[in-house]
Amino acid sequence: MKKLFWFMLLQLAAVQVFSQSMIYQIENGNGEDRTMMFRLQIQDAEFCAKGKLSFKKASYLKFSPSSNINLDSLDKAAIPFSRAFPKNYWSEGASVIHMNTKPNEDGHIWFEYVYVEEKKENDIKPVAAFKVVFEGSNAEKERVSPKIQEIIMTSDPTALKKYIAVIKRLKRENNVKSADVIKAKADGPPPPIRNL
Repeated sequence: MKKLFWFMLLQLAAVQVFSQSMIYQIENGNGEDRTMMFRLQIQDAEFCAKGKLSFKKASYLKFSPSSNINLDSLDKAAIPFSRAFPKNYWSEGASVIHMNTKPNEDGHIWFEYVYVEEKKENDIKPVAAFKVVFEGSNAEKERVSPKIQEIIMTSDPTALKKYIAVIKRLKRENNVKSADVIKAKADGPPPPIRNL
């Protein structure tokens, strides 16, 4: 019995040690790089989604007049979203990888954060996803005063499975290497010293 306990404890520790918290930030904005005005609203909405603040009290959120967003509904949706994260997800921080859709997928401007635990290149476990859709289709034009059209929070494990294929495809298209590949290169021999 004692051996079984220690074996299970080691298994649990191994999962915790080798699993890395990652956030894949996926953008669909026609390749527009000047996204600060979008990001202020996204960060504010993300803070609310994690249950740190009510959507009603968020200071940067600006909604499109044509949106049908109900702030009470968003606050209710934030409860299961904030609980979806494993206990240790934020303890060591989370690596962030930015990826752009190529080409612009649907003509809308949107930013999607997919929170995953990644053990190696093809072992991705999404734990939650958060998407903010802005009005308009021209990110260069809309960046001056972006307005939110929709906010979507996903924490259902079945709905999250689709992100595994999406992340793998975008990693290929954006030439993004996994954390293991990057770490392996960092552990390799040092670069040659150049004479200056």
